[in-house]
Amino acid sequence: MLRPLALMALMALLSLPLSAQAEMIEGKVASVAEQGRVEITLPAGLSANPDDPVTLLTDIPGLGLTAISTLWRVEQVEGQRLIAVPEAPPTGTPQPGYVARIDSSAAQLGEAGTEGAPAGAGLAQNGEDGGTGHLPDIPLRQIDPSPAAENLYLAAQNLMSEGDFAQAAPLLRDAARQYHGHAMTELGALYAFGMGVPKLHDAALAWQELAAQYGEPDAYLRLGLMHLTGQGGATDIPLGSEMLHKAAAYGSAQGMYLLALLYEDGTGVPASEPEMVSWLRESADYGYAPAQSVVGQIYLDGDAGMPADRALAREYLTRAAENGQVAAMEVLAELLASSDPVQARYWRDAAYAAPPNPENEGLCVRDWECYDAVEPAAQAQQPAQSQAQPQVPGPATAAEPARSTREVQDCDRLAAHPYDDDRPDPALGVDYSGLDAARALVACEAAIARWPDSRRFHANLARVQHKLGQPAKAFDSAMVAAEMGSAQGMAFIATMYKSGIGVDPDAARAFYWFERSANAGNVAAMMFAASMTINPDSPHYDPVRAAGFYRAASEAGHADGTANLGVLFNNGQGVGYDPAQAARLLLSALERGSQKAYQELLVDYAGLSPDTRRSVQRLLQTRGLYSGGIDGAFGPATQRALRAVQRE
Repeated sequence: MLRPLALMALMALLSLPLSAQAEMIEGKVASVAEQGRVEITLPAGLSANPDDPVTLLTDIPGLGLTAISTLWRVEQVEGQRLIAVPEAPPTGTPQPGYVARIDSSAAQLGEAGTEGAPAGAGLAQNGEDGGTGHLPDIPLRQIDPSPAAENLYLAAQNLMSEGDFAQAAPLLRDAARQYHGHAMTELGALYAFGMGVPKLHDAALAWQELAAQYGEPDAYLRLGLMHLTGQGGATDIPLGSEMLHKAAAYGSAQGMYLLALLYEDGTGVPASEPEMVSWLRESADYGYAPAQSVVGQIYLDGDAGMPADRALAREYLTRAAENGQVAAMEVLAELLASSDPVQARYWRDAAYAAPPNPENEGLCVRDWECYDAVEPAAQAQQPAQSQAQPQVPGPATAAEPARSTREVQDCDRLAAHPYDDDRPDPALGVDYSGLDAARALVACEAAIARWPDSRRFHANLARVQHKLGQPAKAFDSAMVAAEMGSAQGMAFIATMYKSGIGVDPDAARAFYWFERSANAGNVAAMMFAASMTINPDSPHYDPVRAAGFYRAASEAGHADGTANLGVLFNNGQGVGYDPAQAARLLLSALERGSQKAYQELLVDYAGLSPDTRRSVQRLLQTRGLYSGGIDGAFGPATQRALRAVQRE
């Protein structure tokens, strides 16, 4: 009945109650009656109040969501179905599928659960909303972009509608930097498909993950599609399913439809017709044409455990046909052939004349964004330093100049960061204080002009521009490097958000980029991320994660990371209390010149536990540096032994 999705196997998420408060809720216009009255459906568990103000919006190509200036107000409330009336003659004519934003300070997410839900509840015969309330509990983060960011986003949308993706991309990037969630997910899509920018899976994933943090339904939808189909990387079925559940929770009708496909096949989840039809009904009531078409077919055939109902079949098929679903037009024409031949001919002609619409397929977000058509990363992307090569038609020729290089250039010699793993020679590295910014600027700009896909040159340029007092340019260069997968670029962005130089200070964004950089192998970022998770006053406080960051830094050779990990073992903080391990790590760090270890062992040693101090003395004794008692008292003999370790 439904077209199954390849590679979509997963574990079902546990049903969780929704219990958060909201002031602005969003539904869909289900039908329009006389005098501008509209019927609105809300997601399962949401409610509104009589007299709540309602704004109706439509998605205009090139402009995005645009509101009708007239205000509607809620007149009646029947569960998840509302009736709203305009306060004045409408300045625009609403249509089914329009977005309805309801300002309801008392609106609450309900406590409805899924256990014990009767079979078929999601597709009740009486037309009542039978949502099973099986959406996961997700903390919502409101997005309130500035007017400047909104203008940038709208201008980018207009350029994209004209096919000018190269001009749209920088506008989206600027809007995304100003917390515009729609811009973030759109920019991620451009990187996923190489539209106006290089095709970069890491950049696509990073922007979608960031947009998801701001509650963007389309970001969760795209993350689900990327992980389920293996777009740009390895397939991750459980994570893809989780993302689709979250997309559905935020109101993505396409996400709901895709979940129905999962439950139909039972691949990775228990096959469940009630679950399938429940998700289909929710998706259909949100205005998603493929779901409306399938629901109509179910009622027409009496399929999926549901009794046949020609009236409901016609209702859903008509909605789908009006929304451009060709299959629904064809079925509707057959359904009406005997009872209404005029309408039957109308829909038959409409189906014949309708152009192909990839957006009516579950794996397509729009005509150029179809995730089943994307190759896996192993085939689609180049190695790290050349992954930004543009996609060009036809075979490559030997005459094409190289766009990246691993050979040492003057930009590396003059501006490489000592902790940047991308530098072609581990011996390279210039401290910030030693940067000759004027010479390095010329060298790095020349390197980028010749090898634009070598991400390390962009990261180096960011350091140089910052040294020259150009923080805005430095941020842009670092962002280009980060989008190409540069851990150093990510760390640079994080540092700017932390310091508030060149951008507004933002601890949450600083931690986000530090964590991404740390996960990409940047040692300095590991230390910063650890410091933000070990501080009890930090909103990111998590000693277990801090221990993980310090351990990673230690394994990468960072002496202070080793010392800090030793302190955690001494405290039993984030790891088990282990004095012997604490002593071993602190001495190892001291031997490698760690100032943190020096402070802990030779200055503030009273803060170490007696067991750790005794363990230090035993290790010193084993190395033949100490012959005194194992008493934990760091007297002159212990101090001399520790200084001997430091000299070694």
